[in-house]
Formats: sequence, structure tokens, C-alpha cells
Amino acid sequence: MLVFTRKIGQRIFMPQLGMTVTVVELTVGRVRLGSSTPPEVAIYREVVCNQKPASGTYRAYEGDLDPGA
Repeated sequence: MLVFTRKIGQRIFMPQLGMTVTVVELTVGRVRLGSSTPPEVAIYREVVCNQKPASGTYRAYEGDLDPGA
């Protein structure tokens, strides 16, 4: 695991994925991140990936995560 130390407004770039992660807000015990990612790159929270979907696939969650949906 690669661990980063960033301040509010600072970014981490992943050019091979076309992705940028920005530190948006810091509060006690919480960090808020924003991401800029191409639509073909899926991003899932760990809690979503650990749930077993009823249909046997993760398609049910993709609409929840797609800002264009």
C-alpha cells in the first residue's frame, strides 16, 4: 500500500487511469475526497464491494455510483 500525506486542495494524479483525487475536507476522524475519473473507470466503496448483490453481479450498484444516472 502506498500512503500519501496531502493537505486540503492538494491532488494525487493517476495518469494511466486518467484519474485525479483531491482532498476536499478534513474533520476529526474523517477525510472527504473528490475524484475526477473517466466514465469507463469504475469506483466502488469497500462496503459496497463486500456486499453480495442479490442478482450475483455488481450491476445493481453501478447506477447508484454513476453521477450521470
